[in-house]
Amino acid sequence: MTRKSFSSASGISRTKKWLSLLSLTVLSLTANLFPAQAQNGTVILPSIEIEVDGTTYAKTQSTGQSDIRDISSSDRSVATAREWGTNSVQISAKRPGVTRIKFFDKDTNTTYQVTVTVKPRKKLQVGPGNPNGTNNPAGNGGGNNAAGGNNAGGGNAAAKEIEDKTAFGNPLKQSLPNGGFKLVFKNKAGQVVEEREYDKAGGVANTKHVQKVYPNGKEAESYKVNDKGETEQSYFDPTGKLIRTERYKDLDSFGLATTKEVTENGQTKIYKLDPKTREWKLQNEESKKEEPKKVPDGQNPNQPKGGKLDKCLVGTWRSESVVHGASRGGAGILMTVKADAEVTIDYSAMQELKQEVAGRVTGTSSWSGSATGHITTSNGVASVSSVENTALTHKSTDQYGTKTGRLGGLGPVFEGGGKVYQLNYTCDDGSLIIKPTIQGQSLDTYTFKREK
Repeated sequence: MTRKSFSSASGISRTKKWLSLLSLTVLSLTANLFPAQAQNGTVILPSIEIEVDGTTYAKTQSTGQSDIRDISSSDRSVATAREWGTNSVQISAKRPGVTRIKFFDKDTNTTYQVTVTVKPRKKLQVGPGNPNGTNNPAGNGGGNNAAGGNNAGGGNAAAKEIEDKTAFGNPLKQSLPNGGFKLVFKNKAGQVVEEREYDKAGGVANTKHVQKVYPNGKEAESYKVNDKGETEQSYFDPTGKLIRTERYKDLDSFGLATTKEVTENGQTKIYKLDPKTREWKLQNEESKKEEPKKVPDGQNPNQPKGGKLDKCLVGTWRSESVVHGASRGGAGILMTVKADAEVTIDYSAMQELKQEVAGRVTGTSSWSGSATGHITTSNGVASVSSVENTALTHKSTDQYGTKTGRLGGLGPVFEGGGKVYQLNYTCDDGSLIIKPTIQGQSLDTYTFKREK
């Protein structure tokens, strides 16, 4: 009996060792399959690049079903995300810029983070010699030469994409002549991946993201995003000389650029976005003289401003709560809807939104200012038909610092104006609930109580 007991104990010991080795092997394979880095208790996934209007996916490290929740984006105007499939989130790009997508897997008690860089659509990045607003099918390598493109100014053929765009360690702080300062972020390899310029008051004036560098370390391609959401794409030769810039400006009420300025060889050409074809049209001096008087974004001067309106919405409303991604709060937004479909919304008294992870506040955000426009409704869906006045700003704070900027249209309550998302609503005598929705998935929830 003693010998049998000893043999059994040895077998159990060998089994434990075998299981331990198997676990180590599985962990090793998992690490190779999912090259992520743990940082402050959060799994940092490889950075993602995507074009405007594109979609991509980020996965958990789980091979089975994940219970994904608390999905958030540090800048929802750049990209948003939602649960997708068994262990993924689907990321949808909206405008050029950079955002950090976070989500939580309850099954494994793991928080994930991925940095998403959204680039302008290639079909809209036009060489100044192409009046139709489309790229040469040969691509940037040689197709843009006829338009005076990248290769004509010294080229960036030897430039390579920065593979790791995740900031590592503490940023370098530099003083600026205007009294502000700049924070320079580098990756693990010591390459500069991001620069943030702050004004005297400490607000972010613009953020630059480095995309490509030459073998000598010189910057080849980068883009900036200012506090208005306007972007500037820059190209350099191997000596560091600026050879070309593309500025996307004059954002409409939905955050889309309507003007592009291309500067190359000391000359600047201006393009306007055709609202029907969505192509860039080269402007000349004669067309500028004949340009009609500008009307507010979304307004057609030949048609009534407002459309069909559900009478239930008429009145004064104040928000009781806001669920914005993983953030909660937002009481105090004041909205007045008139019988002619005019909407005035004031975010000035709004309470702060707070994002919590494991009971700890990891970020805050708020909106301020007011806007006036007109809406139309049909079968429980609202849309913005015009925006007459808008003066909205946002402020967000997380572990990376504080960001401020401007908002367009009627603000987050009517995000996208009903053109990017479907603005579903339910209304009764005492309450109004608005839910921006995409592909049947509600993104946010705004709950209002009637005041009069």
